[in-house]
Amino acid sequence: MFNFSFGELLVIGVIALLVLGPDKLPGAARTAGVWIGKIKRTVGNLQHEITSQLEAEDLRRELSKQGKRIDGGVNRARKGFERFTSEFNGAASSSSRQPPLPPSRPEPPPAPAEVRAAPLPPLRPPSRPVIARAALDAPLPSPERSTEEPTGTPIESSMDPSPSSNQRND
Repeated sequence: MFNFSFGELLVIGVIALLVLGPDKLPGAARTAGVWIGKIKRTVGNLQHEITSQLEAEDLRRELSKQGKRIDGGVNRARKGFERFTSEFNGAASSSSRQPPLPPSRPEPPPAPAEVRAAPLPPLRPPSRPVIARAALDAPLPSPERSTEEPTGTPIESSMDPSPSSNQRND
């Protein structure tokens, strides 16, 4: 802020000591520090405000420039569209005397009257689960013992179907 050298500050301090005296010098230094702090904060706020205003002005200029570019593009597109529609309308009026062109895809023939008039049956949810009839009619596999050894480890069951396990030892 101020460009004082150490020698100049020393001279100012000696003069302040002679004028104010050793009793009032600390209070005066404190008051001067407070005022210098307030001045620094005010200057900093002003610098920040000026910088933000300049940035806002730059953004406004850039936005205005982009808006003009967009308007130019829209105007070019509008003129091109108007030129296209005028050429199309001119071509359509000159070709109105000619027979219409066949459609690119043939239309499907209309459905017979009995197909169009037949109502669809109402959909009802099934009252029981639907199971394929073939699965119901198929015989259950019989539990035959194979002569081959099992490939996995046997699992012992607590429910053995043999009649000897169902008998009680009295």
